[in-house]
Amino acid sequence: MATFTKTVGRLAALSVMLGLGLVAPVLGQVRSVKGKVLDEQGNPIVEARVTISGMDMKRNYTTKTNKKGEYFYGGLAAGRYYVGAEAEGFQCDFAQGISPAANDPSNVDFTLRKGGCLKLPFLMTEEEKQKLLEQQEEARKLQAAAGAVKADFETGLAAAQAGNYDGAIESFKKALEKDQTQPYVWANLADAYGKKKNYPEAIAAFNKAVELKPDDSNLLQNLGNIYGASGDTAKAQEMYTKAASMAPAGGGGNAAAYYNLGVTHWNANKTQDAIDAFNKALAADPAYSNSNPEIYYNLGMAYINVGKTDEALKALQDYLKLTSKGKNAEDAKNWIGLLGKQ
Repeated sequence: MATFTKTVGRLAALSVMLGLGLVAPVLGQVRSVKGKVLDEQGNPIVEARVTISGMDMKRNYTTKTNKKGEYFYGGLAAGRYYVGAEAEGFQCDFAQGISPAANDPSNVDFTLRKGGCLKLPFLMTEEEKQKLLEQQEEARKLQAAAGAVKADFETGLAAAQAGNYDGAIESFKKALEKDQTQPYVWANLADAYGKKKNYPEAIAAFNKAVELKPDDSNLLQNLGNIYGASGDTAKAQEMYTKAASMAPAGGGGNAAAYYNLGVTHWNANKTQDAIDAFNKALAADPAYSNSNPEIYYNLGMAYINVGKTDEALKALQDYLKLTSKGKNAEDAKNWIGLLGKQ
């Protein structure tokens, strides 16, 4: 009995020792990466995506940051790794050559700047890397040329202000030879062509400006002006309508677009459409008439054409309140006299 008991005791002890001996090598293989992802003000970026990618063999692991901007990933095999962080609204960042030691987590922190990131570089294909390099080289060239572009642009502006439109065109073209991505250089080139009544070239240049800066309603208005000057009323109205719909409510931008639209309707003998557009301009920005009192004169004349005497009188009186010596002031006074007698 005693022997049996002792033998059992030895077997039990041996089993425990064997068990501990089997666990020890597994603990020795634990490798991990941890860190924080913060913004430039030191605030944590929550749910930033952290990617850990093998440099020696293809293997990718991902995790996300918690409410404190912290992340942790364990169970990595021995080797060298890329560690990258990305979050919406921020430029991505990465570290390379990270070799976590057994039972000693490698700490990799990130501070992300505002911006954007299409893809972490170490996850790109060779074609994507080449394209990125080409884009970076193009950006470097544009940056290097920025000073020369600015100088040519300013020379062009000075020439245009002096009425030297040929010189302006030449300078703007020089600027665009260095950097064709500048919408306002294209717009000023278009304006110079317009002053010379070279409407095809002006339209082409303005369309290029709009292509580069499609959210600027002023460019659309100016393009509408060129179409109108060239005699293409339909295209002018199309541009003014687009500009009016884009501009924020209550801003002067859409007021000007509606006014220009009204003028094109007036010139096309669409009197009621002109009245509607002029009234939309005034509704969009009541202060617009301070800078362009002619809107009231035009509105008054349009009302006369449709036989609305009271409305015409009020519009013409409003015109004279704003500019008693305007270019149409005498005409407005005469009409007020005639309408008053009626």
